[in-house]
Amino acid sequence: MPPPAFDPPSGPAAFVKKTQKTGVSKPKSQLQLHCPGCTKEFSLPASMISHLEAGSCPSMIDRQDVNYTFATYSEAESLLLSDHRKSLGCLLNHEDFQGKLFQCRGDNCVLTFSVLSALIQHADSGKCNADCGTPRIVDHLRVNVYYQSVLHKVRRMASMGTTTMFVKPLPYPAFDRFLRLSERWGPISYQLVSCLSSAVSNVSLSESDGEGRSFLTFRNPLDMERILNDIGNLATQLRGELQQVQPAQKGGYSDGPGQVLIYLGKTEGAHDPIRFLDDVDRFRKLLQKEFYGPPIQPSGAKFWGP
Repeated sequence: MPPPAFDPPSGPAAFVKKTQKTGVSKPKSQLQLHCPGCTKEFSLPASMISHLEAGSCPSMIDRQDVNYTFATYSEAESLLLSDHRKSLGCLLNHEDFQGKLFQCRGDNCVLTFSVLSALIQHADSGKCNADCGTPRIVDHLRVNVYYQSVLHKVRRMASMGTTTMFVKPLPYPAFDRFLRLSERWGPISYQLVSCLSSAVSNVSLSESDGEGRSFLTFRNPLDMERILNDIGNLATQLRGELQQVQPAQKGGYSDGPGQVLIYLGKTEGAHDPIRFLDDVDRFRKLLQKEFYGPPIQPSGAKFWGP
């Protein structure tokens, strides 16, 4: 069962000035921003957004998650380049767009930017009369970006479908080794995808809180704990099988090394299995974080200030 659709709400900006109890206060104009995905704090909106775009946040939010969430912002089109709807579509499809998507809407300003943080930094620098609505954008990210990131990863796992593993091309040593192992690879990969599907069907969204934020819930917690353990064990087994085949691939007995690929049935694409297993591990850790601990930003938490 696919996770329910989530229509990101918009809310008022939540700017709260940072006060200190030590008697040493910061300038009144300085604000402290709490990352929506971890415990880090930032003094500038652009710095916080750049932290998320870089993929360095422990929450595993990345640039595509930031772009997607921005695209659900009510005024997003006005900050995109002239082909607004095409650019908006790229963001909503989680496409890894490499060109410049964002534009300054200040009078007589023609600057364009490839990442949202650069646009925010420019607008807040005072170098032109631009007002891109930083408080509203930041508040929209505060409410939505973490759980949009989670939902995207859940849906991506849900879209995989049946899985086959194979070696291509087939140099003799790798092919011979693969034939002996295929009876193990098949059941392991099939069980892994089955567990991922079970995890996805066990996830749902709670009712929105007072700030319009929804949180993940688990339909059957006992099953979920077992499923998460099974995913970890099966991924470890599959990595072990790969390690047995990879030395044979590098034996130099053919024109080129063989390549072990994983074929995802619904997407009809072949992928590097190490990257696939890395994605599986990230997905498992993300669900474990939700399952065993409280949400990173609990209901009522302030994004700006304490």
